[in-house]
Amino acid sequence: MSFSKFMKPTVAILLILFMLFIISQADFEDDSVQESGMNDLGTSLFEDNYLPFVLLSLVLFAAMMGSVFIAKERDE
Repeated sequence: MSFSKFMKPTVAILLILFMLFIISQADFEDDSVQESGMNDLGTSLFEDNYLPFVLLSLVLFAAMMGSVFIAKERDE
């Protein structure tokens, strides 16, 4: 029996336990949710957080182009 045979289920169980711990420690209050509309979302994205939004879109575009380039190399 190999080491990885026991390692994968052990890591999966530990991750599940960690997520359950984090969820149990979270403070979900009803008054913490604020109502907002699409106008608030647009204002937040394009005025308040414009630079991070553009940088994230460039990173995602580069990742998409990289994946297309890698897939195209494998076909040839």
